[in-house]
Amino acid sequence: EIDVTSVFLKLCLRVLVPVAGGQVLRRQCGSVDGFVGKNKAYFTTCREWALVFIVYTVFCKNFSSNDPVDIDLPSVMWMAFGQLSCLLLSMWLAWVSLKALYQNEPRLRVTGFYACHHKSAAMGIPMLNAIYENDPMLGIYTLPLLIWHPAQLLIGSSLAPKLADGVEGIEKYLNLPIEERLPGTRSTFFA
Repeated sequence: EIDVTSVFLKLCLRVLVPVAGGQVLRRQCGSVDGFVGKNKAYFTTCREWALVFIVYTVFCKNFSSNDPVDIDLPSVMWMAFGQLSCLLLSMWLAWVSLKALYQNEPRLRVTGFYACHHKSAAMGIPMLNAIYENDPMLGIYTLPLLIWHPAQLLIGSSLAPKLADGVEGIEKYLNLPIEERLPGTRSTFFA
């Protein structure tokens, strides 16, 4: 049984309050942006290590409990296959949908492509932790997110150079006068 009020309160305290506090601090103190800009590498490293720590504590909590988790490797492999399939399907659906919406705006199309399927472990794990805090299967519940997040980073990183080239090519094409555009020259990755 999930207590919705308790989960909502935990999510507010763990996610909304820090985000809202950061936005207020950013708007009220002009020097914060400069400080963060100067120390961006440090903050990036801290953010990455904080995420590693969150994942580590979830798994420690799961595997240190007295309740054994009964899951086999084939089940984990099927789950990983399902996650990758869903990720690829969502990427394809996003690409096709955004093609119809932003045909002559390649930058918006690429931005929307990444935004549509992007799920963050930094937000997802605290949400799972708030919902299933005392559930002995919490570590198992986080596995799909821990498959999705690195997979989207790997696939997205590998697509980025091709998408950047495609944006550049389409923008050059769109900047040509209509009479100079040759039929079939738009048959790029973006067509």
